[in-house]
Amino acid sequence: MASHNSGNPPADGEIVLPPDQYDPESIPGTIVRAVAIGKNVPVTDLSPLYEQVEPDAVVELLGHANTSQSTVRVEFVYEGYRVVVSDDEGLRLHET
Repeated sequence: MASHNSGNPPADGEIVLPPDQYDPESIPGTIVRAVAIGKNVPVTDLSPLYEQVEPDAVVELLGHANTSQSTVRVEFVYEGYRVVVSDDEGLRLHET
């Protein structure tokens, strides 16, 4: 799952998904699956994402950024990973 885009290269241990590798509408599930892969556990072993961030708000912010040609960046910690989602750089996860 580790990948990188033409922006900032991934740091050691960082998981990166460029925005063209996932559907913005499904970003909450993508975040959970990426963290599960990083931790090498089933997604059912993780706490619900909504305990850290409002998933629908993340989807709405990214959608608004795409339609209004603006830039959005959402950052939070989930299950020991710093999660950074932006409309232009995609999804980046790094262990905290």
